[in-house]
Amino acid sequence: MSVMRAVSTPLGVTHPTIPNISASLWRTAMDQKNLIRYYNSATRPNTFWVPLADLDFAEGAPVKKLTIAGGKFYAGNAAGHFEPVQPMKFASMEAN
Repeated sequence: MSVMRAVSTPLGVTHPTIPNISASLWRTAMDQKNLIRYYNSATRPNTFWVPLADLDFAEGAPVKKLTIAGGKFYAGNAAGHFEPVQPMKFASMEAN
């Protein structure tokens, strides 16, 4: 993550000739072999990860989310902090 921190656009940076600069809010990496997703926030020094093996993707399993708003932050394995939520309702694909 240190290399990504070094090359990401810091929060609050502006440039008069480059109006579309986008600050890096999150840096993420994926361990493809062990199926672990790593997250690092630009506003907190903590790094957390989610081993996909620790989540339940079985049919009928409850829908869960990891809340990152409202001052919540995580360090280490965050898989146990996912909370049940109502599934999103998708719009119909049928013409009205």
